[in-house]
Amino acid sequence: MSIVTGVMRQSKGATAAIKPGRSQTFLASRAMLWTGVMVVAGATIVPIAAFAAREFETWTLVQATDTGIHNALGQKWPSTAPAPWLEALSELGLELDKPAIEPSLEAARRAVEVDPSRASAWAKLAYLEYMKAGKASPQSIEALSKSMEACPFCDQSLIRWRFNFVLANWNGMPEAIRLRAFEQADLLRWTGENTEFL
Repeated sequence: MSIVTGVMRQSKGATAAIKPGRSQTFLASRAMLWTGVMVVAGATIVPIAAFAAREFETWTLVQATDTGIHNALGQKWPSTAPAPWLEALSELGLELDKPAIEPSLEAARRAVEVDPSRASAWAKLAYLEYMKAGKASPQSIEALSKSMEACPFCDQSLIRWRFNFVLANWNGMPEAIRLRAFEQADLLRWTGENTEFL
């Protein structure tokens, strides 16, 4: 063995012996870092799990029989009922053999109260207010207007429904609603199979 190799081995051994252990501060900071990561992960998972649970409730409602729908319409809804569940309940109440207008109307009102950005829920509310009054009432016109404001161009079938609703109730519609319905329906001329619509 050469002198240089012996010195190198000695110096490596000396370095290993001199290398200090991890300090308590270092270990505590690592523990805090991992604790922080776990808290962030938990904070992320909890809302995702809550969202999944709400979606499952809505899916379960949509799969319900007429008896299940009647039961859901007849119960006191929790104050935390999500807007998609309330909107689905409102729609399902109309699809019954004997439509449940009043509970469907209340479900639609609650849906837009919980989430005012739901254009389709506003449209359902407009229709239900119309059904209750037997004509285009101020409440149905207001709900129709809010549907148009919430989502002017997002859904072609909704645009088509609103346009037909305005045409069917032409004499009871304010001029501003008529114009807005035509402006929004103009989009339908330029898209897909809707070119023959107007």
